[in-house]
Amino acid sequence: MSTIKSATEQEILHFEQFRRYIPGGESMDPKTVTLLAELGGLQVSTLMELAVANLSGWFHDSQKGWDIRDGSEVKYATCRGHSRGKSYGANISGLHNKTGDLRVQILNRRGNHLGPNQFYWFIIPRCEYEHITTDRGNLEIPFSPDGTPNRIARRQDNVNNLWTYEVPTFERMAISNSLRERDIRLQHVNTLFEVVA
Repeated sequence: MSTIKSATEQEILHFEQFRRYIPGGESMDPKTVTLLAELGGLQVSTLMELAVANLSGWFHDSQKGWDIRDGSEVKYATCRGHSRGKSYGANISGLHNKTGDLRVQILNRRGNHLGPNQFYWFIIPRCEYEHITTDRGNLEIPFSPDGTPNRIARRQDNVNNLWTYEVPTFERMAISNSLRERDIRLQHVNTLFEVVA
């Protein structure tokens, strides 16, 4: 339950990204949404799962430990600073018992050249987090301390660059999957090689 003012604002910002995909979401009174968030009663993670299920046509299915019946998990996170301000990124936790793709929405409060409160979406395949076996492990989507997406790994040994799995919209995150996105990336790379040749 988040009742801290900054956390409440973040919950509402996340919610507003997918509100229209929840049945009746567009007709919800903004004051009621804010009050629910302040009271800790706005279950953003569950509402996001419902929005993804509604868009994708897959059922919301938490009985088998999945968020969505295709086996995928729906997560959201907000970027935070750490290491005394030297690092900034979004941590995705609670992965040790997950078995499918991660559908992730990230809020960057610092923003970028487009302004503050920028959103990013990802479909991350299980192979990127299957090494996490305890509830203490997490994935981090890195940003520069100024809020710029850190899409290029700074070190050669950092092969786990999750920006590879970025998708352009919430809608695409909801309806696609990691295999389809891999094929789209491969097609794009092949097109680039054809242009160069």
